[in-house]
Amino acid sequence: MSQPATVNVVLTVASVRQEVTVTSNLQPVLNTTDATLGNAFDANQVGSLPLDQRNVPDLLSLQPGVTFLGRSDDVNGTQGVGNTSTDSRAGSVNGGRSDQSNITLDGVDVNDINNGYAFTSVLRTTQDSVAEFRVTTSNPNAEEGRSSGAQVALITRSGSNSLHGAVYEYNRSNLFEANDFFNKQQQLAAGLPNRPVSLVRNIFGGEVGGPVMKNRLFYFLNYEGRRDSQGTSVNAGTVPTASYRAGYLNYEYVNQGGGDSTYTLTPANIQSMDPSVVGISAPLLQVLNAYPQGNDPTQGDGLNSIGYRFPYTIDRKYDTYVARIDWNVTPSGKHTLFWRGNLQNDREPTPPAFPGQPPQTTTLTNSKGFAVGYTWLITSNLVNNARYGSTRQGIDDAGASNEPIIYFSEVAQPVSTQRSTDVIIPVQNVVDDVSWTKHNHNFAFGGNIRFIDDQRVSNAQSYPDGQMNQGWLTRSSTIANSHGPFDPQVYGYPAADFANYGNEYNDAILNLIGAITEGGCSLQLPEDGRYASRGCSAKARLPMERI
Repeated sequence: MSQPATVNVVLTVASVRQEVTVTSNLQPVLNTTDATLGNAFDANQVGSLPLDQRNVPDLLSLQPGVTFLGRSDDVNGTQGVGNTSTDSRAGSVNGGRSDQSNITLDGVDVNDINNGYAFTSVLRTTQDSVAEFRVTTSNPNAEEGRSSGAQVALITRSGSNSLHGAVYEYNRSNLFEANDFFNKQQQLAAGLPNRPVSLVRNIFGGEVGGPVMKNRLFYFLNYEGRRDSQGTSVNAGTVPTASYRAGYLNYEYVNQGGGDSTYTLTPANIQSMDPSVVGISAPLLQVLNAYPQGNDPTQGDGLNSIGYRFPYTIDRKYDTYVARIDWNVTPSGKHTLFWRGNLQNDREPTPPAFPGQPPQTTTLTNSKGFAVGYTWLITSNLVNNARYGSTRQGIDDAGASNEPIIYFSEVAQPVSTQRSTDVIIPVQNVVDDVSWTKHNHNFAFGGNIRFIDDQRVSNAQSYPDGQMNQGWLTRSSTIANSHGPFDPQVYGYPAADFANYGNEYNDAILNLIGAITEGGCSLQLPEDGRYASRGCSAKARLPMERI
């Protein structure tokens, strides 16, 4: 057989050349114009970023140096826990409190004058109505604001030569949510299924913008509504136990072995201890029997009082209206004018004191405002920008209580004690800025004037009140171990364990016999200078009056 032929093949390496071009539309890392630090967001970025409750100033939390604890819906009315929108400590910029920040809308002041809530504008802005969002976290220029903290500047969208619009809706359901601990315990105790409280949030609206006269006159309109349906487990406080609402008082005493035992005073025992031989107050007993049965043994003393919780669903409503008109006065754009208006109507109730009652408070917000701006291109390097704005913050905290109150000592109040407060704060803001560029130098000067009128009306001091306050008793601020009326040891019953149960006994007996030891009344000073009162001035120590 013949040998196979061998063929040598030489392969040459071809040259390969590849070019990669990378472009970026990001802003430069260094600001070479001035010493300010911060970022700007355009309409596309604002509209694309996810925001809880679509509150645009929350974007401030994306900046370096910003600490934001987030928002929580405080349905129980307890503020100051450090993570609510109504706490000025909920957010800070470079260590400063949030009330040191400054928020402007179209160059006009929209700060909450009294509260300074974290990153919150008095006039609510929607994601669809914001054309630009600028944040300066450090070293702001003089024309940016008057505060030491962050400067937050919002610009409202305007119309254009093309007609555009949108309709939208966002829904948040309560799927895949865990149950609240206390609500779960209440459901288990009542034999109900383990079902979490609901939070359903619908945000819907629409916007439209376009020309009235091409190249000269434009409009923009936006409406956004929000509806919340949120369930919660309401802690109503303590209610009377079954024996206490029947007129029996249980208290602890020290037994012969040195431990605590429980002794029960019957209605007849209590009447025998009463110098007036009245005993238990019949009107108070009717009130005690109107309370619901307790279901939370973690509260109260377990003898005369026990805790009570109940589920409740809160329905909130928010409506926002935004409108803007832009006018190029001259075809060259040398003179331009704009007008922007905002309006919001909100309704935020709180849970009632007990089921079947109206909300303890209902917050109604109808803040509104407008701004007018005029820009004049005096020369190619000299620009004048003048603005005027009127922002009216209007908040009505409508309380359910509008009558005199008796404050109980052993159990929670049977009805709401919340009064009403109306706040109207109109703010007039006049701003004028002049910018002049000369070669490599830029000069800016101007003025910013605010006129603030803080108006408040409240009925918190309009009604008298009475309290079952053991601290104002005449016998060394006590009943137990006082050797006086209603001290059980005086009448042959075991002495209350004053060290461990003295205060509880005092509260329980004062409440049961309807004793009022402290009263408060209001004085009114009419224009004629003559005081009008309902019986007393300020606070007064009373003899042990009875209901």
